[in-house]
Amino acid sequence: NVDGKDLPGSVVTFQQAGLGNYRPRAEFVFSADGKHVAYFDQQPGNASGVYLDGRLAQVFPGTQPQNLTFTPDGRHLIWLVYNGGSQTVYVDGRPSVQLDNNLQIQNALGTWEMGADGTLTVVAQAGDAIKRFRITPGPDTSIDSMGK
Repeated sequence: NVDGKDLPGSVVTFQQAGLGNYRPRAEFVFSADGKHVAYFDQQPGNASGVYLDGRLAQVFPGTQPQNLTFTPDGRHLIWLVYNGGSQTVYVDGRPSVQLDNNLQIQNALGTWEMGADGTLTVVAQAGDAIKRFRITPGPDTSIDSMGK
């Protein structure tokens, strides 16, 4: 129930906060202006879904989505999904960057930072190196285009 309105879906155990130094996985996130709410839900067949403003906006592969983040202007939604041996960053429901799976890095503080300009900085393992990725959502997508 958000702001007096029952929303569909259910938040399941993979949404619980991480342990120790790991950061929370963001059960629910609100846009900075408070106009939008997003959350994950487990779907059949080892898939996940993201709800946006009470509507199932998209189903995607992977069972451990995390780091659900709005850009400061509330126009874009970004998250990370574990896909077995790798992780994928999604921007407005579209795969953007694939990373090697390294939970110690991905869950460490300072490795997922949203800038005031809407650019996300992700520090992750890519092959034999640790790299810094800067992801800026383009004008061709937005939360309005998710699932379409």
